[in-house]
Amino acid sequence: MDSGRTSLSQRFDGTPGSPGIGIGPAFLLSVEELRISRRNLSGPGEVESEIRRFDAALDDTREELRRLSKNVGDLIEGKQLVEIHMMLLDDPTIRRDVQDRIINDLVNAEYAVSQVLYEVLDRFSRMDDPYMRERAADVRDVGRRVMAQLMGSEREALLNLDHPVVLIGRDLDPSDTAGLDREKVLAFATDKGGSTSHTAILARSIGIPA
Repeated sequence: MDSGRTSLSQRFDGTPGSPGIGIGPAFLLSVEELRISRRNLSGPGEVESEIRRFDAALDDTREELRRLSKNVGDLIEGKQLVEIHMMLLDDPTIRRDVQDRIINDLVNAEYAVSQVLYEVLDRFSRMDDPYMRERAADVRDVGRRVMAQLMGSEREALLNLDHPVVLIGRDLDPSDTAGLDREKVLAFATDKGGSTSHTAILARSIGIPA
């Protein structure tokens, strides 16, 4: 090495999710966890209002998934992903559990969603089947979309890429993977996930090394 130059090269070994090589500038995907605050409701009037907010968020998320379905075009895996997320969104048990939290605990809708989501994710994380454990990413993905609708926040980090990059992040939601622009995302690497996750399956289908 020349005396006036410093090497910044570093090697990390991981589990391949999608074959291939991507070379380009790193883009650190720093998506913060949604911060959910508990707000105690004053009475029946606010309870009804929060349930209406929750139902509206479900409708908005359903429309968001329909738009995603159009964006993935003929990608079969993308269409299947949207179908699975629609099923999770319309799960009557989860919907009832959220409503029960609002009614019985007198809490705001986003807090109720977050508590039910954590319980469901905990059950998935303790399953013996690796394939079923990977499905927790789909549950988290849908839950985050609903909470984002309730809180009025949008996930824009991946929409503002103006040059080709290699994504580096803690995790990547399956639905975000389905919407990646192959011309802008050369490859990605995440701390979490496995070869059987929907994120990895979609990356292989799109042809993005992961």
